[in-house]
Amino acid sequence: MNKDVLQALRALYQDYVQRFQSQYGSLPFSPWQEDWESPSIQQVDRQQERIYWLPTEREDENPLPEVEKGLEVAVHRDLLTFYGSLWADGIRVDSPWGEIGLIQVWNPQDLEQLKANQLGHAFVRLKQRSPLSFFIGVQQDEKVISLDNERGVILREQPGRRRKDEVLCDSLADFLRQLQPNLKPYAEF
Repeated sequence: MNKDVLQALRALYQDYVQRFQSQYGSLPFSPWQEDWESPSIQQVDRQQERIYWLPTEREDENPLPEVEKGLEVAVHRDLLTFYGSLWADGIRVDSPWGEIGLIQVWNPQDLEQLKANQLGHAFVRLKQRSPLSFFIGVQQDEKVISLDNERGVILREQPGRRRKDEVLCDSLADFLRQLQPNLKPYAEF
């Protein structure tokens, strides 16, 4: 695991939890969905149809082995740290590049969906003869925030278009350090 990415990700989620507690006087909450459990859930309030959650530590050195096998490539360790360190809901963040919906893994089923979506994204990139990348977030204008698998830089991509990707940051850790949670509901992004 990349310790810089791990520390930056933990710090971002700690900031999110602290801001949420200051603003709402509670743990972060999300809409309750039946049969969508998570190790992060601390309490279920069925009357208000919400769950209260906290990011929960996990250590999955390689959460994406099927992606590596399907693409016959080693996935960048920053991405493995990003998706293998926490069970958590996604969060919305403000950044120098606008608002971003930052993706995280909620439960094992969510991880399986993520793997399939990452493979789909990667195959489109390869078909376009674009550098291999894996997404970590989205923006309202349908742009995708991703990690370039070879260089480890953070990109902003326009899916489906053969355009030059915009490099946002030299590393995932540096990128995460520039984000500020804004507490808007992630489910509404």
